[in-house]
Amino acid sequence: MIVRFAGGPLAGRVLSTSAPWPGGWLKGDGADWALYLPTHRDPANGIVLAEVQETGRPMPVGSVVQGARVGGRDQDVTRQ
Repeated sequence: MIVRFAGGPLAGRVLSTSAPWPGGWLKGDGADWALYLPTHRDPANGIVLAEVQETGRPMPVGSVVQGARVGGRDQDVTRQ
């Protein structure tokens, strides 16, 4: 699945996952955590648009984003 990010620290970036992506807290290089949720799926090509959600709070400690494919390899991201 291909996810394109709109707004926030990951605006314009693309994520490739091996499974359906439910959304979650993500962090860009040198940026704060941001909550992204899928808002639209293009039925023609399956690409998902994920938009940043303004929460007014940081990512909860211990939150995990699983199955992200970054730099050609799967990885999980956990806030310590």
